[in-house]
Amino acid sequence: MLIVVAALLLLLPLLAILQYHWLAQLSEREQEHMKSNLRAIATRFSQDLDDELTRAYAVFTPSHEVRNDDGLSAFAARHDRWTAVAQYPRLVRDVLVAHVDETGQLHLHQLKNDTRQFVQCDWPSELSELKTQLEQISIIEQRPFLREMMSHRVRPINDQVMAFVHPILIPPMAGQRGQISLPPPLGFVIITISLSEIQKDILPALAKRHFSSAAGAEGFDYSAVVDTQTPEHKVIYQFGPPPQHKTDADIVVGLMGLRREMLRQMYRFPSAEVEAPPRPAPPPPDMRGQPPRAPGVGGPINEEQKLWQLHLTHRAGSLDAAVSSLHRRNLLISFGVLALMAVSIALMIQSARRAQRLARREMDFVAGVSHELRTPLAVIKSAAWSLTRGVIREEEQIRRYSELIGKESDRLIEMIEQVLEFAGARSGRQKLELQPVSVHEVIDNVLATSQPLFGERGFQIDREIANDLPRVMADPQALSRALRNLIDNAMKYSGESRWISVRAQGAGGGKKDEVQISVIDRGLGIPANDQKYIFEPFWRGDEAASAQIHGNGLGLNLVRTIIKAHGGGVSVRSEPGRGSSFTMTLPAIAETDARPATAPSYLDTGATS
Repeated sequence: MLIVVAALLLLLPLLAILQYHWLAQLSEREQEHMKSNLRAIATRFSQDLDDELTRAYAVFTPSHEVRNDDGLSAFAARHDRWTAVAQYPRLVRDVLVAHVDETGQLHLHQLKNDTRQFVQCDWPSELSELKTQLEQISIIEQRPFLREMMSHRVRPINDQVMAFVHPILIPPMAGQRGQISLPPPLGFVIITISLSEIQKDILPALAKRHFSSAAGAEGFDYSAVVDTQTPEHKVIYQFGPPPQHKTDADIVVGLMGLRREMLRQMYRFPSAEVEAPPRPAPPPPDMRGQPPRAPGVGGPINEEQKLWQLHLTHRAGSLDAAVSSLHRRNLLISFGVLALMAVSIALMIQSARRAQRLARREMDFVAGVSHELRTPLAVIKSAAWSLTRGVIREEEQIRRYSELIGKESDRLIEMIEQVLEFAGARSGRQKLELQPVSVHEVIDNVLATSQPLFGERGFQIDREIANDLPRVMADPQALSRALRNLIDNAMKYSGESRWISVRAQGAGGGKKDEVQISVIDRGLGIPANDQKYIFEPFWRGDEAASAQIHGNGLGLNLVRTIIKAHGGGVSVRSEPGRGSSFTMTLPAIAETDARPATAPSYLDTGATS
């Protein structure tokens, strides 16, 4: 047992260290996994929004067949096709076409939704800055314009008015001496985007599609904010619980850009959702001899050039804080389990020691009972042999030998009764026949039957019983046995003192009144360290063993067993050399409750140790 316990005590710290390092690694992997999943969801969210923008961009990209007035009808047809098959048709707010005349002036035409025709209109105030930019581009040759496109200086989406701007380019023509002529653009197609459609329909739908499915039954644990990349960081849309602390976002993903690969596929093959326009004629090579990418006033399509950003922050303040909190909780649970294991080991050790102590007491009890049984039996046999063989002939000697046989027989019977009573209590077969009992009568009967023993041993009995004691619900015989055991115990350990007091009084015990029966002596007393063991079976103090006081360690245990079976308790106050006081407390009953009953067995009450 000691080897096993020592091994367990060595393994517990080792297990604690291994669990600590394992949980730390688990937290790191969990953080990486959570961040990877969150980035993947945010990326899909961004791609779905960019897909809608890319479809709109591709549908209205001019082809080389578009020319002046003929182009107006072509763009009207493209708008009709977009409205019919697009998932969010209101994403495109207005379709505007600006043509350049011979003097370099821009004339704006707007598509009317009711007539499905383009009408000439004035430039809106919100497009005044864009008009100035387009006028500057319309008077220069395509070559520097294309060079600007290749320089990646501006985004493909105009962030000032939320619009796509497509130039209507003329295919390159060979001039004199084989030189390629690159005239200015013929005009521009302006596709304005509805910000309200994005805020009210597209972003909520995408948030529900991606983040609600990822949240599951536990709910979304992240605060999501969509804002602009301008210095003002204007908030476009937000959802999810607000973070507890304002910190940097865990994940930042760009929004509102064009997807290059999707656009290339749409130029090659018609889309299943929105039919792509004919692939535009490639513009001429620039100075480096490389063809530019898909045209647009905003420059070539670059996925990093996004207007908005999606910020995702964990509600705990950051993903690190959430993982740290989870790590602390796992540590508490793990070390709680280890602590429980340590407590279990301690209880196992205590139980083993208690079992060993009980086994040792049982062996001492067997040895003591064997000695206690042999002594009266030897005396009885010796006295009987002397009487039967005629060794004792005088009447006085015959009387004394007869009294000796009777006394030793009583001692033997008492010892056997205690052992049988203890065995019956442990087996759970003994029942108490409860009935209203007068404490006054029980005490008087016990003192009366013990009076010859008091006179023989020279004990003085001090009897103090209150007159107004209520009755108790008890088994008279069992209660008498408990009181007799306490009196016998006081006589055994009285030492040179020959004084015993039996007292009975009432006491208030909380909800119900109680009756207290005390047996007090001025004998040897009980050491403080031994007082917590005296009610355990087979236990005897060292002083009792050294003084060779007869006993088997069952008397006080039977007292506690009987009193607890009556719903009461027993206590002790003792001081070595000054005596002991044992008090039995029983609940009092009212006269209306004085009905006979059968109490559980001693063992059923849980009274035995």
